[in-house]
Amino acid sequence: RAAPPRAWAGISARKCHGFPNSPASIPAARRRFPKFHLGRGQSPREPMSDEIANCRCKCNAFINLIPEAMTKYFIYCRKSSEDEERQVLSIEAQLTELREYAKQQGLFVVREYYESKTAKEPGRGVFNEMLGEIEKGTAQGILAWNPDRLARNSVDGGRVIYLVDTGKITTLKFPTFWFEATPQGKFMLSVAFGQAKYYTDNLRENILRGIRQKIRRGELSAKAPLGYFNEPRLRTIEPDRKTFGKVKECLEAFATGQFTLTGIQRKMFSVGLVGKTGKPLALASVEHILTNPFYYGHFQYRGEVHAGSHKPMISKKLFDKIQVALVANGKPRKKRGPKNFQFLGFATCGVCGYAITAERHIKKSGLKCRAGERVLSKSFFAGRMAGKIYCSP
Repeated sequence: RAAPPRAWAGISARKCHGFPNSPASIPAARRRFPKFHLGRGQSPREPMSDEIANCRCKCNAFINLIPEAMTKYFIYCRKSSEDEERQVLSIEAQLTELREYAKQQGLFVVREYYESKTAKEPGRGVFNEMLGEIEKGTAQGILAWNPDRLARNSVDGGRVIYLVDTGKITTLKFPTFWFEATPQGKFMLSVAFGQAKYYTDNLRENILRGIRQKIRRGELSAKAPLGYFNEPRLRTIEPDRKTFGKVKECLEAFATGQFTLTGIQRKMFSVGLVGKTGKPLALASVEHILTNPFYYGHFQYRGEVHAGSHKPMISKKLFDKIQVALVANGKPRKKRGPKNFQFLGFATCGVCGYAITAERHIKKSGLKCRAGERVLSKSFFAGRMAGKIYCSP
């Protein structure tokens, strides 16, 4: 019995059947699968199943059975940090390892997914898209580095196990974890998801414990405000020689009561205190600087003020003066002058009995009773001064 062609293992179908590298030579109407998402460094090509299904050799009848006979896989890679500068090689390393693993095991991969998103909360867009394609029947298996790449929360983990129960997912492959679609395999998978969630929850508690200890020592676990900088070696907050004196000068100037928010913003820009883009600080940022207790030796954490161990910039007395000046001059309101309405409060309406009052309008002004239903013009009021006054209809 002759051995089946190499396309049966899902490897190097191009070399076996001699198809060109460009998918443009295959008519779009004959393609069985849509284009897949390309990873970094991948060449633009169609899934291997397109070339197998459109093979021109004499074994078409045999090869056309391959897409139905083989389990199709999605590769899924994820890193927790959304910052591009952190965990730079994580996605690339996972893709490389999983591609090698798929080649060794002869797995038929139809699409690759990767994203930079934490899995401790549900709502990952790429992950949900992948499971949506599995529900449609595009693939029946997932290839990932470890179960914790798929889920670290109970919602996503339960969704994967439910798809295994309903037969939408027939197999899961991990280079570092064993799984079979059996009661024992599903139990071990749920244990792996629970362990991943426990790791995240335990890590959070340890971090919060460290933050509480730093607060007891008077250290702020956050980015230093303007005028200070975070010391990476000692992990403390120290005065910045370039901006410390400038911020102090602006705070003392605002405490005199001669500056508004806009005025102190211009002064900060004149002394070189600017934002990240080199433009003047936003008014919200200026107001935050003026109300930040960090500058007099304290800091605020979760609504409570704690004593800090850093060097204060101003005294508490000067900080209180700044708050008084902020209320008085921080956001000035335009005050209107007296309206100088005449004949108010001495006459009443003969019908309703309400006193005659006045108000100012853009187009029409006049006198009216306090009931506000009928307007009394000035000419009518002047002509009826001697007699009883009625609201004009």
